[in-house]
Order: sequence, then structure tokens, then C-alpha cells
Amino acid sequence: MAVAVFVDTSIMLNLLDVPKRNDERAEVAAELDRWQSLGATFILPVTTIIETGNAMAKIDGGSRWSFIEKFVQILEYAVTGTSPWAASGAVWDADFVQSLIDGHGHVPALATLMKVAIGVGDSGILAELGQYRSRVPSGTPVKLWTLDVQLSAYGG
Repeated sequence: MAVAVFVDTSIMLNLLDVPKRNDERAEVAAELDRWQSLGATFILPVTTIIETGNAMAKIDGGSRWSFIEKFVQILEYAVTGTSPWAASGAVWDADFVQSLIDGHGHVPALATLMKVAIGVGDSGILAELGQYRSRVPSGTPVKLWTLDVQLSAYGG
């Protein structure tokens, strides 16, 4: 069974090779190849989309457009389910926000996460990951791909 890999902003910025946010580009590209060889599907959470777009909007100069084009193409692939990309399918409604506040599974409540420097965006990724897990067969491996050590502790 193919693995579903939730892609954090730190990974997306390296994949897109965004200046000053791409220090681990070679390692991320090698890991992308490894995941692809395993038939992984790369899931884009809402937070990753927002944070990546915000980072690109702040790029100085004319090079911004080339990053935006690559990013929009990946988003279109995710929306249409063009392999290997997919959207998370999360619905940020009142139930979602409540699960964010309360925590879920092995993920603590929002206030607890914030006390250990995991912000609302990253907490949202964890909540989306939990929501996704509840929709797929129980044997489906679902992983979080991030360079953030604190966040990775909750996404395995």
C-alpha cells in the first residue's frame, strides 16, 4: 500500500528552491526521489499552501514569478489529483477547529502544542493529518514530511 506523505512548508520551500528558504534542497530532493520510488502521494495541507504562498509573495525582484508559476502548477496537480500530488481534503469548519483546540489521537491540545513552540499553522497540519487518517483505511501509512524537529515528533 502506497504511503500518503503530508508535506510541510519547510519541504515545499526547498522543493521550489525558494532563496533563503532552501538550505536543505539537495537532501529534500533526494528524499523526494526516495518517496516517489515508493509510490508515495504527496498531500498538501492548507497551512502549507498558505505559508508557502506567503513566503513567495515576499521574494524580492522579478524572480518571484517563476516560483509562483511552479507553486500554482503543483496546486493544480493537487486539486486534480495528478500524481503524485493531492489536496488534504480537510474541511476547516467548527468541528475541525474544535479538534484543533482539544487535540486528537496522540496529538495534544492546541494550548499544549503552543507552549512547546508549535504554532497554530503546524497544529493545523497535525489536525488535517488526523482527519485524513480517519478517512482512509486503517492500514494506510500516513506520514508527515517536515524539517521541523518539534513538529515531526507528532507526525509519525
